[in-house]
Amino acid sequence: MNDVLLIKKLNVRKFNKDAVIPVTFNFGIIEDRSVYVDIFNKLKSKGLVQTDRVVIKNDSMTIDVLSNDITEIIEELLKENQKIYGVYILYDNYLGGKNNE
Repeated sequence: MNDVLLIKKLNVRKFNKDAVIPVTFNFGIIEDRSVYVDIFNKLKSKGLVQTDRVVIKNDSMTIDVLSNDITEIIEELLKENQKIYGVYILYDNYLGGKNNE
């Protein structure tokens, strides 16, 4: 049961577009975390990240963003030649729970 993720579906019709949400971008295996720190800093400098909080795990990065900015963030990640395997909101992050490594 350790491999189960509870994922919250973003309902754009009912969601507050001004709410800051922790969005996880899955990249596959992350070998050099400094690349993602640099990407985070670029996104932050463009005003696409709302807080200084970033969680970089073995295969993903979670950042606090506005739902309206998700598409633009994906465009920026693609410009950085990143392969994106998933974009989601984990329930434990969304509900203020702890991040499991």
